[in-house]
Amino acid sequence: MQFKFNIFKPLIFAFLVFFSIEIITYLMIGRIKIIDASIENTFFDNKFKKLDVGQKYIVLYKSQIFKKNNAEFLQVGDSSGFYGVRPIIVNSYLNGLNYLNLSCCADSGWEGYVYTANHYLKNNPEAKYLVLYASPYSLPMQYKKGFSEDLKNIFGDVKDKNFFKIFNYIPSLYHRKRILNFLYQNDIEDKSKEYKRVIKNLGVVNNFESYTGYKYSEFIKYLSSSKGWLPYDRKKGWKDMPINKCGNGITRNFYDAYGNPTLKNSLQKIKKIADRYNTKLIVLFNPVACKDSKKMGPIHNEIKSFKKLNPDVLVPLNFINTNDKEDFSDRWHLTPKASIKQSHEIGKILEDYLNLSRKN
Repeated sequence: MQFKFNIFKPLIFAFLVFFSIEIITYLMIGRIKIIDASIENTFFDNKFKKLDVGQKYIVLYKSQIFKKNNAEFLQVGDSSGFYGVRPIIVNSYLNGLNYLNLSCCADSGWEGYVYTANHYLKNNPEAKYLVLYASPYSLPMQYKKGFSEDLKNIFGDVKDKNFFKIFNYIPSLYHRKRILNFLYQNDIEDKSKEYKRVIKNLGVVNNFESYTGYKYSEFIKYLSSSKGWLPYDRKKGWKDMPINKCGNGITRNFYDAYGNPTLKNSLQKIKKIADRYNTKLIVLFNPVACKDSKKMGPIHNEIKSFKKLNPDVLVPLNFINTNDKEDFSDRWHLTPKASIKQSHEIGKILEDYLNLSRKN
């Protein structure tokens, strides 16, 4: 018996040393910083001499700012909503209710919208409405899964059964980024430079400081005060965007590799999350510069079928809403000026919806 115990003594000793180090690290650093570090460790790629895309930083920033809030309306989806919907304007129509823009980017994938919605609804019991806002150009097959697996790592699976996620929170992993910077010989970037890099990477207005009145070092403060909206500059390819009949630029992201439509199933997954938290789902599509055409027929039919199956879902806008070309920064995004008009329209739609709901 003594012999068998001796075999395990080195393992027991190693475990006690490890456990002691982790306890001391936890006490020195604190729970909040360890949780924040775990998110960065599992979300970012941390590759040699290569920084992650700006979109991932936006997801991180918004998760830190808005994880717990009292907003009744939570918006998820692609960057057309991120840059196109100003919650401050929408709120002026909501009679004291609050609207929050949690949208990021199409490359998070529609599965990523599901993980995002699940995370924020789980942490915000005041939420009554889940808004999915998407561009017709960014249907489910544009980025397929995108970086949705990374979102699952930080936000959790919708099944809440990832036992191994606990290992993301080992206290000593707090030092991982600093160690990697040392090994990769990276300079430790101060926050002001990081924010400026992210803004440039995203294509946010070049004159951010003069446009917003906030310094680069106050980027998080601005994102918080705008409730998740950012202004987006007009791009060089603006003149080349489609203005005639809508076509392959939209439909190619509608069908999977086998020619099957994907929109209805993707919408149904988001509806399932809304139902889980007893919230109403609202689906909004961003305007486009092109005009409706016969090629959009299968997509219209998918939406019609989804609405028939889910009569409690509000889909107030047509899939194709044609705006003047001058309203766009590129085919996906509205200009800051056009986002004002769009936000007023959404505000009026939601105001009417709330008034109708009260009467019923």
